[in-house]
Amino acid sequence: MAATYVQAFLPQELIGFLTGPCSAKLPPKLTPLRTLPAVDVLRGSEAALPNGCGSVDFAAGVMGLAGLLAAEPRVVLEVWHRENVDFAAGVMGLAGLLVAEPRVVLEVWHREKLRADLLLGVASVSLSALLQECWVDGYAPVYAMMARADGGDERQEQVQVGLLRVVLSLEDKVLGAVPGDFRQMPEYLVAWELEVWKKAEEARFRAQLKELEQQRMSVIEQQWWKRERAREAEAAALKAEYGRLEQQTKALLAAVQEREAKLLSAEADLARRRADLERQQAGRMSEAEAAVRRLQVECEHQLSLERDRTAAVARQRDAAESRLLAAEARAAALEAQFSEYRSAQRDTPEAQLQLQLQEVQAAAARAEDRAARAIKLKKQYKQQASVVRLQRG
Repeated sequence: MAATYVQAFLPQELIGFLTGPCSAKLPPKLTPLRTLPAVDVLRGSEAALPNGCGSVDFAAGVMGLAGLLAAEPRVVLEVWHRENVDFAAGVMGLAGLLVAEPRVVLEVWHREKLRADLLLGVASVSLSALLQECWVDGYAPVYAMMARADGGDERQEQVQVGLLRVVLSLEDKVLGAVPGDFRQMPEYLVAWELEVWKKAEEARFRAQLKELEQQRMSVIEQQWWKRERAREAEAAALKAEYGRLEQQTKALLAAVQEREAKLLSAEADLARRRADLERQQAGRMSEAEAAVRRLQVECEHQLSLERDRTAAVARQRDAAESRLLAAEARAAALEAQFSEYRSAQRDTPEAQLQLQLQEVQAAAARAEDRAARAIKLKKQYKQQASVVRLQRG
């Protein structure tokens, strides 16, 4: 169900004719005419639209009205929500207008409460039928543009969605002027014949234009076919060149892929060798660090032994020095005793002196021997002390 209303638009040619030569003033409700209120219409049903009538009075000559109507202006009708148009015209002006075949265009809209109005379809009605009849009563098809999927593309297609009944009237309201229908007046007939002649001349001119267009299109088509064949030959040559370049590209791509595979294999081999070298280097570094630690421990142990040896040599030196001092003291004591003995025994016989001298010489020899050994020990201690100082340095 749709809440529909009709909105009618007079053709611009008719509005210009009415407001120009006829000096008529269109009512505000005819710009455009809208039916009020909106009517709920079910699918497949028929409904009457209220307030769909409007009229306008104007004065016009037969020739002008016939010429206008012969141009087939159309009234546009949109199925909207408000009012419609009716009008009356003078005999001459109205005839010229109707000869021009104006058309009324109607649009069908659907109105919702919470959204903007939706256009359902458009219909148009030609006003040229008013040249023969005072009243025109019929149904105008309402068309809408629907999107249809054609393969992968989407195109717009015109679809009839309904029918809209339209009633148009053209009446002569001049009282006491000329009795009878204005369509039987000589002026109207002359205007009608003139418009018919114009239509025939226009049709003949259009036929000449169409023939000329066909000739021109034939020449253009021949030129197009020539250019198309040239383009096809050029496209074939380009296609062959493309095929050759494609083969070259494929060969080059295969060579590049083969080279890339070799490079990847070489990179994998290099990475493997690098990992092996790094692993070997790490093993060697760990072994070197262990050897350094062992050497450091050995050096520290050797230094400890050398310190002990140095301490022992120092103790031996101190003992040797003390023994040397004791030997020197004993030698001094012996020398003192010998000198005392020599002084005491100066008056003794020579034999006793000789014997005492020999004893003293023997004691001196033993003291000198002990002194020589003490000096030798002192030199050895000094050499060991110098070796220790060099090792510490």
